[in-house]
Amino acid sequence: MVAPFCKTPIESTLVGVSNVPHDPSVDMITQSWLPTYRISVGLSAGASTKIDIQKRGVYPGGGGEVLFSSRPCSGVVPVDKIDVGKVCRVRGIAWSCRVSSSYGQSLVSGAKSVLNQFLSDVYFTIDHRKGQYAGKSPGFGLTLWAERKDGGVYSAEAMSEPEGSDNVLMDAETIGKLAANRLLDQIYRGGFIDSGTQSLAFVLMACESGRNASRLAVGNLSEYSVCTLRLIQKFLGVTFNFQYQSQDNPIKLSEENVEENENETDIDSNSKMLIATCFGAGVQNINKS
Repeated sequence: MVAPFCKTPIESTLVGVSNVPHDPSVDMITQSWLPTYRISVGLSAGASTKIDIQKRGVYPGGGGEVLFSSRPCSGVVPVDKIDVGKVCRVRGIAWSCRVSSSYGQSLVSGAKSVLNQFLSDVYFTIDHRKGQYAGKSPGFGLTLWAERKDGGVYSAEAMSEPEGSDNVLMDAETIGKLAANRLLDQIYRGGFIDSGTQSLAFVLMACESGRNASRLAVGNLSEYSVCTLRLIQKFLGVTFNFQYQSQDNPIKLSEENVEENENETDIDSNSKMLIATCFGAGVQNINKS
């Protein structure tokens, strides 16, 4: 959040944990958060914002290394995203560190067994790390994101239990199925963004530079989003208004370039979605104004 308001461009190397079970991974931030961020900061600053995973670091040992680069902008622009398009493709990254490379194939197999029931445009990248690029702890996991025709993204992920955990261990194929089902749940919730990106979007809307109105369609609010809204009201004085709006059509998962009504499956999303509205606080980058 500081990057858009800096005086000079940022190019930083972040070290530590890149993948942990109960927090968004670097992959999810890259595939789901960055598209939302780019919409709010404009084309110039958004295009230069990049995240590159040099080394993965699984909890608890860490050892990851991520390169973050960004350019400042004059201010955050208003958004008006209340229409939800159709999901047209699913992509994913199956990663593994300090374990057999076969875990990646098992993750993909498990996810495809669920997702291929709805569409066939499902592709994965297998990222197997070893040696100095694999961090200090073993682990494996899968990050999925569903791309919509309107540019929106839903994301979900699942990974193995950390080394030394007392929780019940799951095999790679089961983790792949878990990630796929979590993605379907995000699609069912509806909205322009997934529940994990809500807090980022709300902060950006509240920081809009021209004190203009922003509107965003979201699904059911997560507990983290509710806490974020309270902090926004406390620190920026911005209050959000939420209204239910019925969705005319269910979200449809469809295959590109196929005959009409062939290989198409409807997933009934929430019958209602929330429209979040607020006026920006007028936060500006004084170095660019």
